[in-house]
Amino acid sequence: VGEVLAAARVRWVRTKLVQSNRSSG
Repeated sequence: VGEVLAAARVRWVRTKLVQSNRSSG
């Protein structure tokens, strides 16, 4: 269970970072 939540959280964080990076660059 923890793994699924961790994976989903990491995926969300990465997506947010990618969007921010794309907007900045």
